[in-house]
Amino acid sequence: MSHALRTIERFYGDKPRGIIHIGANKGQEIPDYMESGIRPVVLVEALDEPFDRLFKAAKEESGLYPVKSCLADVAGRSVEFFIASNGGQSSSYYEPDRHLDFYPNVKFDSSVTMVTETLDDVIDRMSDSIDPTSLDYISLDTQGSEVDILKGGLRSLGRARFVYMEVSYAGLYKGSPDLYDVIHFMQSYGFDICNLVMRNKGWGDALFAKKGVIGNV
Repeated sequence: MSHALRTIERFYGDKPRGIIHIGANKGQEIPDYMESGIRPVVLVEALDEPFDRLFKAAKEESGLYPVKSCLADVAGRSVEFFIASNGGQSSSYYEPDRHLDFYPNVKFDSSVTMVTETLDDVIDRMSDSIDPTSLDYISLDTQGSEVDILKGGLRSLGRARFVYMEVSYAGLYKGSPDLYDVIHFMQSYGFDICNLVMRNKGWGDALFAKKGVIGNV
């Protein structure tokens, strides 16, 4: 995920003021965020075991705010969250589809029922500790639910200048938006794609910038 921060700084001469990272797992990107000097960083993870490790990693540093939450477009909905065997990294409340074919070593043998929250509600709760207007970079790695989460975070999206998210055109999860759906959604809220890196199994990472933030967009 640090690729996007390097791209923003190297090619566009810019740097976010604060970060929301959704799908933070156990905090693999914390060293990159610490090196960047960007604060605050809100780190959201839905699953218990990865969140415990995330919390332990985050409490060692100032300016990091771990949050355990299952985010979606609306609050209060019960969802079945499919747990992946790769440390939870491929887990989602979208049912795995072609992911099972492309990555047969990753199993989804268990699931847990969760109640959803919205991103805006989570950030509103934190407003006594964090200035929400500083959170101008959103990173999402949530295995198909990225657009759902942004629909439940339109105020947060409105404050963002950059959004970095995992995208797919291969149907890795049943019913999840494909790359073109994501681009259309982001364009409807004033963002254009400025960097795209795709892997050979139909997924990759896309960086979006709000119109006018950088000269090329």
